[in-house]
Amino acid sequence: LSVPSDVARMFQVARAGDVLIAVGMIGTIVFGIWLAFDEYEIWDGWIIAAMILWLGFGAIGSRIGKIYYPARDRAKALVADGRDEANPELNAMLRSQTGLMLHIATVALALLLLIDMIYKPGA
Repeated sequence: LSVPSDVARMFQVARAGDVLIAVGMIGTIVFGIWLAFDEYEIWDGWIIAAMILWLGFGAIGSRIGKIYYPARDRAKALVADGRDEANPELNAMLRSQTGLMLHIATVALALLLLIDMIYKPGA
């Protein structure tokens, strides 16, 4: 079972990951478009597909945050109330089936994006 203080610490560490993902996504789109101008046209099918996959990845990532942030807030509230023992409600919030499915979707989108960038279908 999840202990609220552990969950709160996990989310503090995850904040750095959130920043790195945001920087990486911005860098990916800027650098990717810049590279594409060298040899390709921005309207090539594989580049448009990459942008759509990139947008989908960002949208799903944002949705994942909305699923797990209530668990973060609940963990902080439990710690503030001095109730830092294993909590089944918090555990259930962290084991969200929807969250798991969305994580799987981001992995699938990342793989599709890599395949698109490596093989450049239609280029």
